[in-house]
Amino acid sequence: MAKSITWVHLHEYYTNPENTNQYPGHHLIHWHGQFRLSDQVAFFFRVHNLTDKAYAERADFAFGNERFFVGLPRSLYLGVRFR
Repeated sequence: MAKSITWVHLHEYYTNPENTNQYPGHHLIHWHGQFRLSDQVAFFFRVHNLTDKAYAERADFAFGNERFFVGLPRSLYLGVRFR
């Protein structure tokens, strides 16, 4: 059984050329792993955004307004590998 945790940090950044608007950045935690049943079969999983943090995949300033492109909420992915 193999498991790991990934921490993703996005630092704050300016969203307009004048550097007057700023996205504060975010931290995300992902958890993933696999369980081998045999040499031929393994189950795997991934939990994206484990803490269900609200964040933006991208933020910018356009047409006089801030725009936030919302990131995924907590998401679970499951699968099976056959060799």
